Amino acid sequence: MTRRPVVKQVIATEAVHCLLPDGSASPTDLTCEHLDLATALDPAGKLYPSLVKARGNVRATDEGQELTAEHLDLVLAPVTPGAKQLTTQRVGQKQAPKAEAKGGFGGGAVELQRMVARTRVRAVSEDGAVATGTSLVVTNAKGKQQVGLSGKPAKVVDAQGNVLTSQRIVIPNSDEAQALGPGSLHAAVEAVAGEAPRFMDVTWTKSAVLNGKLADHQIQVTGDVTASLPEADGTVNTASSRRILITTSEKPTVAGAPKHAGKRRRADEKDKKRTAGTPLADANVDVMKGKEVSRIVLAQDAVVHRRLGDVDGTVLREMRIESSLLHYDVKAQRFVAPRPGRMLVRDHTPAEADKPATGDAAATGHGGAEKGSLGNQRGATAFQWAGSLDYQGAARRAAMKQDVVVALRPDGEGELPVQLRADSVVADFEAPAAGPAAGAARPAKSPAAADALARAPAPKLKSVTADGNVNVTRDKDELSALKLTFNPARSTIVATGN
Repeated sequence: MTRRPVVKQVIATEAVHCLLPDGSASPTDLTCEHLDLATALDPAGKLYPSLVKARGNVRATDEGQELTAEHLDLVLAPVTPGAKQLTTQRVGQKQAPKAEAKGGFGGGAVELQRMVARTRVRAVSEDGAVATGTSLVVTNAKGKQQVGLSGKPAKVVDAQGNVLTSQRIVIPNSDEAQALGPGSLHAAVEAVAGEAPRFMDVTWTKSAVLNGKLADHQIQVTGDVTASLPEADGTVNTASSRRILITTSEKPTVAGAPKHAGKRRRADEKDKKRTAGTPLADANVDVMKGKEVSRIVLAQDAVVHRRLGDVDGTVLREMRIESSLLHYDVKAQRFVAPRPGRMLVRDHTPAEADKPATGDAAATGHGGAEKGSLGNQRGATAFQWAGSLDYQGAARRAAMKQDVVVALRPDGEGELPVQLRADSVVADFEAPAAGPAAGAARPAKSPAAADALARAPAPKLKSVTADGNVNVTRDKDELSALKLTFNPARSTIVATGN
């Protein structure tokens, strides 16, 4: 009986085009300038490509996915009958049966064991995520898949505009991602209805680890972390800490949503059917998966800073909060510091002309901004608490508990500083002005356009209510009471109790 010859190696050069059976319904389309392909026989005696080396202008495409590089090495193996097969389905999806590759070689199903792409690497997933770097390594071993992207820096951009950069990005499984080394994250935060999408920028010196196993994904960022979010009026909101925990959640589906939202859903449906182990499916590096920032926790030396500068760089308005632990709920517009801390609020905007006294203020002889009165809010107000701070953004109310101290140092010449002490203090703030801030180069947005970090207390106090062991001092004057209410606009104080 004459044995049929077996092709053990194929070498091709110049404008090479090859269709690789990879176990999916359609083969991977591969083009390059030089191809070195080694073959082997599977247990059924079918010929399959076991080692593929492509060089020069390498481009591989498969079902809406694309990979380009200068060097590409693939190690393939036949699928073991009855073995647990790898899939790219997400949590809760059913695994599709392994597809038999049709045509080319022996037609047997194969899966990726290892892929290495080097030099000017660019991988595009079907849902629009783009990964770039100097090298991309994908391994499949014992039912576990891992993706590693390296670069200077390595970069992943998804269809929603989220951007992740770091020296090395590792995806050990479909539910986790690690950015190892200094890096940055440009991430969408929950948008206010009718407003343009808003993004938060985070940088770090150590690492960022995403855990998608929870219902709400979490990103733990460590190493001199800074988060910033600018506003349209020029205000810059920043938060810093040695460690920040970011919670992301599913973006709600709304009418008129961007086209990429539907594209992602279609890609998810195809993931149910697509066979993993194929080179391009296994190279999917979409780490955000359409999520957006919903909550932020700043731990260890946490600082939140909000600043509006004039065109010459001088501070017009500023807010700074410091505590060892800060919680920020974007959706609820709630900011909580459950530990001792302090807050500084500064307003150095140009003084308004004195307004005529009206109503009760006229009867008591107090104008709206009389020199030397408590009603003049231009200056710096410092708050300190030993218990907690709870700021409700929708109500623009800050509640401070335990050994609270409030100190006001006015800007006006001859105006005396005021200090208030109490067991607890509730401060209400004015709504942000809809018009342009004084000295600002751009118009301010309406209050509805404010984002999470921008919903920190406004610099303009509306009222202060102090309870328990209240003591107020100004120069040689002193007032003690059980409860005190201070209205800056009307320059009135109402004190009750001994």
